[in-house]
Amino acid sequence: MPWGMMFHLARRDQTAAFGSMSRVLKAGASFLFTAAEIDGADDAGITGTMNGVTFPYYAVSSYRALVAEHGLVLVDVHDDPGVSTYFLARRS
Repeated sequence: MPWGMMFHLARRDQTAAFGSMSRVLKAGASFLFTAAEIDGADDAGITGTMNGVTFPYYAVSSYRALVAEHGLVLVDVHDDPGVSTYFLARRS
């Protein structure tokens, strides 16, 4: 998964991406991604514009729950305000 792209995927596509990552990662392997967690996030997402291009952004309510659905464990979260939130998951 390219760096910084997870939050541009709709929730169903993020779910599919985690399923794919879970299938290819060996036990104990790590997966680092950037995304957004917002309580009450819905499938509508939001849009933002950068350099004149409009992009969709999608948040989920809980990455801990989403990655667990696919045999991954969220082991660390680092928020860099105004830049990104980094999530480190590990294959169980």
